Amino acid sequence: MNIAKILAPAFLLASIALSACEQASEPYNELTNSKEGAFVYIGQVKSSVNELTLLPFTNEERTFTFSATFGSLGYPKNDIPVKFIINDRAFDSVNTVRQAEGFPLYEKFPADAYTLSGTEATIPAGELTSNMLTLKYIASKFDPKKQYLMPITLQQAGGYAVTREKSTAFVVARIAEKRANTAGWIATASSEQTYWENTGLASAVLDGDPETYWHSQWAPESPEFPHWLQFDMKTVRTVTKIAMFPRMWDERGFTKFKIEGSLDGATWITLGNNLTFDPTKNEDGDAAQEYPITPTEIRFLKLTMLEGKMGATNLSEFIVYQF
Repeated sequence: MNIAKILAPAFLLASIALSACEQASEPYNELTNSKEGAFVYIGQVKSSVNELTLLPFTNEERTFTFSATFGSLGYPKNDIPVKFIINDRAFDSVNTVRQAEGFPLYEKFPADAYTLSGTEATIPAGELTSNMLTLKYIASKFDPKKQYLMPITLQQAGGYAVTREKSTAFVVARIAEKRANTAGWIATASSEQTYWENTGLASAVLDGDPETYWHSQWAPESPEFPHWLQFDMKTVRTVTKIAMFPRMWDERGFTKFKIEGSLDGATWITLGNNLTFDPTKNEDGDAAQEYPITPTEIRFLKLTMLEGKMGATNLSEFIVYQF
């Protein structure tokens, strides 16, 4: 007797029975109206902070999208209407905490900086996600010196519970200022004193070490003011501020300067003119002297030292901040 012929029908019946059992035991594939254990939350966003892209500052329209998501054992049997709001109470609560902790307060989005495609959406029957809603925004309408917040809250979900932890998307428009990494930058100078100084080279002002410094030439000749340092940052950056630290234990550095920027190293714009620098603030513990500038996209920076306490001059550190 052929055992295979005898067993084949049995295996077939067992497979059919097993398949039927599996289908019967898959409630996550079923349509349901039950609200027990079911919930809705904001999908496609982070639960903490959602940063908008503001750079480069242009009039180009950009987008941030969000939706509602259904969570349950199964799929909704009927459409679920959902409603979002811009949550002013959440905005005030965040600022109350920031004020108590000494942080700058958020501002509301400028009215002309954004549009919302709508505040209502639908999770279709048999689906888990609603149609997308879109926040359109224009970066140039935001003040780069300020921070903005828009809490978008899922307020209603057709009678379903809304997950508190994922009910609000905190949409933030801000630019974090940071110290630029000077690796690979090229520093040049009107002159250098390449011996008897530490190091005397223009590159010393970019090395992060306050004990090394650039020094203008003083031997065998000593050029008079103005002296200059120029920096190729290798890529275009949105520069927001410069800071400088004088040569340590030497109070004879420059006292007046101007700072210029350029995209090509040939055509320059003035970022600050006739600014004051104090070469006596040069001991351990002294902070670098900072000079904010209007955020500007440039690749080259030029520091021109206009006058000082002697014909030659020096500088320990040149620091750039950027968005």
